[in-house]
Amino acid sequence: MDENPSLVQEARNRRASSIPVVLIHDGGGTAFGYYILGELHPARELWAIRNPDYNRSKPYSMTMEEMARNYIRMIESSGIRGPIYLGGWSLGGLLSVVMANEISKSTTPVSFSLAGILLIESPFYSPKSECPPVRTVDFSHLPEHIRNCLSSCMVMLEEWSMPTTGPEGWLPPAVLIRSTQRMVAGPGESNELPARVDLRRDDKILGWGLIGQEFIIGTLDVESNHYNIFDMNKIEEVTWAINRALQMLDASRGIGILT
Repeated sequence: MDENPSLVQEARNRRASSIPVVLIHDGGGTAFGYYILGELHPARELWAIRNPDYNRSKPYSMTMEEMARNYIRMIESSGIRGPIYLGGWSLGGLLSVVMANEISKSTTPVSFSLAGILLIESPFYSPKSECPPVRTVDFSHLPEHIRNCLSSCMVMLEEWSMPTTGPEGWLPPAVLIRSTQRMVAGPGESNELPARVDLRRDDKILGWGLIGQEFIIGTLDVESNHYNIFDMNKIEEVTWAINRALQMLDASRGIGILT
């Protein structure tokens, strides 16, 4: 696992036309959830990117745009070439969109192209100042490094705004995997305010209409909340959803038959 990105599923028997998947870590900085996924069908390479600064005191010292450019370089350095599907859970999905924006604006060609985006429970992000009051989620039960990553991530994102403009066609087609359940308040907490990740829970595309482009070609629902979607008892369902999403992206490119 020293490599980053690391190859999670090699898929030696994959079709020549198969498009590899690169999934980016969530705010907690790890890519563990991607390692416990079931096999992708049809077979294809699955790569995972973890936060390279996970063990530092400030694991999110860069801006989202700086992280996006760094991860573009990391993918190129790994030897990945040609079209890929880029995505991730939560922050990973947001970073995928930012990377698409950075690639579209760059005057320097990159060694890979974005054939599609996989948003795994990644609501559209608005700055804190533009959001109504929300309930704080308790992360005290998580390991120290993950708590530190989440805290640092929240500071980085506090007043960050999602890019909404770029050259024509800068966003490739995307499929969104959406949790159907809201975060439940802990003991002694009130459910009166929603968790921030649930502000747009009732929207089929979790607020992505605000980006000003109709790039989401489908939404798949999973019976989970934002934070437990990669729990062991959810893995079978989320693996199914990811496979279905990838088949939808394939079908949008005329690859395979969607059943």
